[in-house]
Amino acid sequence: MRSKRTREEQISINLVSKALKKPGKEVIEDANFHDKPDWVFSLDGMRVAAECRLVSIQELMRWNNRKRDLLPEKNYKITFPIEPHLWIRKAIEDKASKIPEYLKNSQAEEAWLIVHSDFTPGMALYECHDWMLELMRLAAAATVSKFQSVWFVHPEVGANKLWDKNELRGEFPSLDISEGNYPTQSYMKLIATFRDEDLLVSVGPENTIESITLQPLDERYTIVES
Repeated sequence: MRSKRTREEQISINLVSKALKKPGKEVIEDANFHDKPDWVFSLDGMRVAAECRLVSIQELMRWNNRKRDLLPEKNYKITFPIEPHLWIRKAIEDKASKIPEYLKNSQAEEAWLIVHSDFTPGMALYECHDWMLELMRLAAAATVSKFQSVWFVHPEVGANKLWDKNELRGEFPSLDISEGNYPTQSYMKLIATFRDEDLLVSVGPENTIESITLQPLDERYTIVES
C-alpha cells in the first residue's frame, strides 16, 4: 500500500471535503489511510471509505485497448472523444468489485467513489461543460453498484456530487446525433510526451509527432482518422 496519496487525489479530496463542510457538516479525516481506500473520514459521525479514480489520457487509452508501448521523449498527437457518461460508468465498474475490501480495511459504513480529472499545471485534459456534468449525473444514477455516493472533481468546476443513495436510479444516457455532442463532433486533440508512463503536455515541435486516434467507446460512432 502507498504511504501517501497522489497530488491529484489530495486535491480532489480537499475539494470534496470543502464541499461537504459548506452546509455545516462535520468532516473528520482518519489520517491512517492513504490507499485502499484513499480517504477515510467521519461525516457527522458516519464512517465513510472513499476511493479516488483518475480519468487520464492513459486510462482513455487503456479503455480503448491501445498498447502502452509509446516511446519516451517522442511527441504524439492524440485525438480522443468526449464521452463523460461512459467514463463515469467505466470508473464505477473498475472499482466496484473492490468495495468489500475498502469497507473491511476501514471498518466504514459506506463506500464512496471520487472520479477526478488530472490537475496538470496550466491546463486540464478537457474542459467540463454543463452538458458533460449532466451526462455524468445520469450515468452515475444508472450504473448500479454498492457505492453510495459518486462525485466528480475537475480543476475548472470543482467538486460535484453526481449521485447518492437518496436519489432515484434512472436510464443510462445515450448521445444522439441531433444534439450535436456525439463523439464524432465532440473530441479534443493534444500533443503529449510519455515519460515513465506519466504524461507531459508539450507545445513544441522539437520531436517527430505521430498521430493516435482513440475511437469512441460508443461503438455506433467512428472518428475518421486524418
